[in-house]
Amino acid sequence: MKNETGFAGQILSTRSPITPEQVIAHLRRAAADKTVRRRKMTEGYVYFCGPADGPIKIGFSRDPGERLYRLQTSHPERLYLWAETPGTEATEDRYHARFANLCLGSEWFARHDDILAEIAYLNQVAECAA
Repeated sequence: MKNETGFAGQILSTRSPITPEQVIAHLRRAAADKTVRRRKMTEGYVYFCGPADGPIKIGFSRDPGERLYRLQTSHPERLYLWAETPGTEATEDRYHARFANLCLGSEWFARHDDILAEIAYLNQVAECAA
């Protein structure tokens, strides 16, 4: 018999019967895992936004303009879309990791020369592509 791993291996190697609850729990975990992987591959834009002075939010959206509008409704200061670049949520995760030392919490980062330089670079790339 082939050496199986994971849930299939558990079924084949156990002498006690697998309950329907165990099967359902496994299927739910597997579905959740696929949802996370699929979510990370959704095409959209990584955006940088924030007030004129202050922290910068690095986020992901399929429509950054709409996302900025929704953020603005709960933010007392006017928010600006500083830059956007095509990418996925995995791209957003890489930016978060790159600027982790500047993270103020969640997706908000301290305004810093490194982030401002990336914003300038992204705007220059976008301008050249236009």
